[in-house]
Amino acid sequence: MVNQVMKDTLERRAEEIVEICEKEHNDLYKLFDETLENIKNQIPDHLNNSIALLEDLFLQSNTRVMKAAYQIGFNDAQSINKEILNFSEIREASIKL
Repeated sequence: MVNQVMKDTLERRAEEIVEICEKEHNDLYKLFDETLENIKNQIPDHLNNSIALLEDLFLQSNTRVMKAAYQIGFNDAQSINKEILNFSEIREASIKL
């Protein structure tokens, strides 16, 4: 149960991170969208589905990268925290000697 709560919390935070990153990089998305629109206006209509697929893949890829980066950062923080706690325990034990 604790694992599921932790998993849900991480997922919610990852979604928040995605929203923050999307807002911060909106200018790049607008440029990408404008470029796709220009291409769309110059190609035959039967390729419009391919352009829509490219946009969808771009957005999905960015979302996956952001979520993975958040998870990696979280895991790194946990590892560092454990190392600090272990170091503190070792230091306290050596002081007692």
